[in-house]
Amino acid sequence: MATGAVNVVRGSRSSVEELLQIYSHSESVALAVDNPEFFNRIAETFCSKSAMRFVILLWGKKSCLATDRMDGIPIFNYDEVIDLGRESRRVLSASHDASKLMAIV
Repeated sequence: MATGAVNVVRGSRSSVEELLQIYSHSESVALAVDNPEFFNRIAETFCSKSAMRFVILLWGKKSCLATDRMDGIPIFNYDEVIDLGRESRRVLSASHDASKLMAIV
């Protein structure tokens, strides 16, 4: 949640229509799913009726996802998201250090 994300949790046993309604009304831009099986269950509906900017797969292999309708939507696994966050923090931290040095000079 440090990225400014808002957690809109709903059980995976909910209907695809209910999940899509929650996703749409929350103005979400990304989808985080537990596993490939869950994603594959909702993929067709979500890909055709929502505007996802990216998908995060928490567990499982990306190769097991039904990606034929993804049309260039990036898919990240949990480790990739963590690595992106670390790199972003490193760059931000370095930029603050550089600005302090420039102010002293």
